[in-house]
Amino acid sequence: MFRHPFTEQSEHTDFQLLADDGTSPVLRQAWLHPMPADAERTPILTVGDEPTLIQEEGYYTDPLESDGWEFFACFDEDGYCDEQLLDQYPLIYGSLYVYRRGEDFTFGFWQYS
Repeated sequence: MFRHPFTEQSEHTDFQLLADDGTSPVLRQAWLHPMPADAERTPILTVGDEPTLIQEEGYYTDPLESDGWEFFACFDEDGYCDEQLLDQYPLIYGSLYVYRRGEDFTFGFWQYS
């Protein structure tokens, strides 16, 4: 992972994930906003707290935690709005877990169901 300054959304589509028809994007643009803790939907992005794992196996988290990494955030595809997803799930209906150690961040692991 790396940091970069804010940039406007590009009109360049060479690296855009396309649906099976080969012409339309898999995802529609959506804005993130806070969800109440008692919301019935899964949030697409969770920062802090404890990770909600798809597979509760220590071999995902133990090596990271023993090296001093702490859970930071989870991107969970269960949180997509129905109207946002146009075709397939980019992470195969999964979650991407981000870990932090000081000012450093890393993609810890990915799980899917």
